[in-house]
Amino acid sequence: MRLNLTAKIISTVLIVIIFLVAMGGISFWASYKMSSAGDKAADNLRGALWAKDAAFMSLKTYKSQAMMMVEKNVSYLDRFEADNKKFEDMAAHLKETAESDEERALVAAMTTANSQYVDVVRSLLVPALNADANAGIIEIAALSDGLTDTVATNVSNLMRLKEAGADASTASYRTTASQSRFIILIFGFASTILGVSLGWYLARSISRPINAMVSELRDGAEQVGAVSVQVASSSQALAEGASQQASALEETSSSLVEMSGMTQSNAENAKEANNLALQANAAADEGLSAMNEVANAINIIKQSSDETAKIIKAIDEIAFQTNLLALNAAVEAARAGEAGKGFAVVAEEVRNLALRSADAARSTGALIEKSQKNAEMGVKATQEFMEILGQITSGIKKVSTLLNQVAVASDEQSHGIGQVNSAVAQMDEMTQRTASSAEESSSASAELAGQAQQMQAVVRRLNLLIEGSDKEAPSAS
Repeated sequence: MRLNLTAKIISTVLIVIIFLVAMGGISFWASYKMSSAGDKAADNLRGALWAKDAAFMSLKTYKSQAMMMVEKNVSYLDRFEADNKKFEDMAAHLKETAESDEERALVAAMTTANSQYVDVVRSLLVPALNADANAGIIEIAALSDGLTDTVATNVSNLMRLKEAGADASTASYRTTASQSRFIILIFGFASTILGVSLGWYLARSISRPINAMVSELRDGAEQVGAVSVQVASSSQALAEGASQQASALEETSSSLVEMSGMTQSNAENAKEANNLALQANAAADEGLSAMNEVANAINIIKQSSDETAKIIKAIDEIAFQTNLLALNAAVEAARAGEAGKGFAVVAEEVRNLALRSADAARSTGALIEKSQKNAEMGVKATQEFMEILGQITSGIKKVSTLLNQVAVASDEQSHGIGQVNSAVAQMDEMTQRTASSAEESSSASAELAGQAQQMQAVVRRLNLLIEGSDKEAPSAS
């Protein structure tokens, strides 16, 4: 079974990947083994440290007992109980972390001996100390000595067992590391040799047939070169026609640019016309507002005139009363003598009426002045309205001018379109000349077709190499 080029490359890559995956698996396995050995060594070391601490607590317990016996004082019992509690906690931890039956047996023996020792101290030593019985104390000392030796021996054996386990785990760790390095080295060397061998085989299996086909293609290329001279001549004619076509296209492009500019100008003019229309509308609104102001000013003038009429009427009434009082004053004056007091009263009233007349006169003057100002406002508003109407007229004239410009631009666009049509006609003529040159190129292409048939055999061999089958190559057209 022959493999195609793709299958060969994929097979080579898959083999290399399989070796790489195998190396990765071995590395992972070695890492796991070394990690497990390290964890086990650490656990053994921690167990040894706990056993050491338990031995230290046991020693402190024995010290408290010795102090009670030497000084014959039960006050050391609290210290004894506290140290014993710590020892029991450590013994419980050692029991939980024990990894073998031997370790569990040592912890159990140590715990049992310590419990018996504590019971002796609690049940025999304390009563003997309280009774001051020397013989009992000596007997208790001999009994507790054997129990403490048992505890110490078990603790020592447990420590040695933990240390031996740590040494074994360390040795296993080193052995696993050494084996892993050796296996990885072997697989790495084998992968390198395999990769080089497969690469060399793949390169040789591809390069040999390709070199032979390249030689044949070179010969065919020389023959194709002779025919290409004729094709080049026809191509020259095509190039000249293309040049003329390019010139015509350039003229077309220029006309299009002009049309684009005119179109843009029309758009701008239309926009300006719209703006002016908006301005004219705004000016009309301002004219309406000015007319409203004129109407308001006229109303104010009317109100001022009404007030002036009222004041004038008041002045007239005051004058009438003043006249009557003057007559009364004349009568009183005729009655001279004691009646002079009445004349003084009348004179005072005349004075008051005179003051009212003066106030009314001032009010009348102010209203008249206000009426004049309002009249001026009416005149000013009328003038503003006339100016606004002038602006509206001017805007309308500008709109008319812009519309005229739009019409002129439209004529210019029409002329540009005519130029485009002329350029298209020239392009059609050049296309006909190009067709004639294409006929000459067809004759040269027939000769090239013969050379293409000779190359088909080479293409078949390339197809066999790449696809792995003897499939026919497509025929030259």
